[in-house]
Amino acid sequence: MSNILNFIAKRKRYLLIVLSICAVGIVLFCLFIGSRQSVKTKIDMNVVFGQIREIAELSTLACPYSNAIKYEKNTPILWGLANSHSEVIVKYSGEIKLGIDASQIEIRHRLSGIYITLPAIKILSHETRTWEIMDENRGIFSKIEGQDFYTIQDMVKEDIEGEIMSSDNPKKALDNLKQVLNDFLMSLPGIEDYTVSIN
Repeated sequence: MSNILNFIAKRKRYLLIVLSICAVGIVLFCLFIGSRQSVKTKIDMNVVFGQIREIAELSTLACPYSNAIKYEKNTPILWGLANSHSEVIVKYSGEIKLGIDASQIEIRHRLSGIYITLPAIKILSHETRTWEIMDENRGIFSKIEGQDFYTIQDMVKEDIEGEIMSSDNPKKALDNLKQVLNDFLMSLPGIEDYTVSIN
């Protein structure tokens, strides 16, 4: 009888050891899964979102330009019976930078996806680099003065900005930004577990 009890006691000890090992294994497995999930969340929230906005803010498309404009000014004289005519040809150059307002980016995170919506491309800066008078013909009563040159600059700025925004440059700027953001996201460890959408 004592042999049977000893055998059962030994079996109980073995059973307890096996159950303990299983319990430890389950706990370690849960900790491993939890740690992977916490790392993934940290990457998404702390790195991806901030880096996306920084990259978008720095990613611009430079559009250099150069051209010349002829400006004419007529001043009525002799009670409107004649005009005093002046004209000037101005050569100019500059650069427009296209990009987005990074603060307007919408980023949504789901369990298995990162969804990014970009705002429309706009002009971030417009710098005039050179402004040179090539030819000038001044009338006696119709002088081209400082205020006229401000008018010419405004005309040039409005025309150039309209041309740039109606060209394919905004699409190029958006495509470039999407590619840069996609390359950044694809370089992140573990990103293969996610669906990435950039619109």
